[in-house]
Amino acid sequence: MKHKLVIGFFILAISSVCTAQRYKSGDYLVNTNIDKFVGTWKWQSGNDIVIIKLKKVKYLFPIAGFFQDQLFGAHSYIQNGVVIESTLDEFDLLGPDRMGSILLYNVASDPPDYVEGTILDITKGQKGVKLILTYVAGSTPQAIWTTGPHPHRSYDQAGFTLPRDIALVKQ
Repeated sequence: MKHKLVIGFFILAISSVCTAQRYKSGDYLVNTNIDKFVGTWKWQSGNDIVIIKLKKVKYLFPIAGFFQDQLFGAHSYIQNGVVIESTLDEFDLLGPDRMGSILLYNVASDPPDYVEGTILDITKGQKGVKLILTYVAGSTPQAIWTTGPHPHRSYDQAGFTLPRDIALVKQ
């Protein structure tokens, strides 16, 4: 079920930006804007820690038949020294056939330092919440993490397990 929801979300997202351009089956939309997000990111406040790992994947949209670069990832949340949820052990398995708990994209009309998508709240039964990462360049790059209600799902944001607005540091 999780996989179908995620695929549905991505098809809707891509179809909304593809109305001006028609891609043929087999086309590959390369996106170098997302390269800066690839890797391990960490936020820590006292004993609370969020770690995310992101990788770039050439993803095939099955119905449309074209490929596009996406970010697939895994996350971990530790609160007061206790692991609340973690999908990091799945990270090495992520690829075209396995998405993970974080799915992010950037389209041509988006700013180059911005990706958006979904993060799954594992504790709340794998409900998807909108996630936006904004890249901040510097000697130690940061990604500003913002969560919010998902536009295609009703979900009580107040009940979201993970922190809402944090600054992750690239590891």
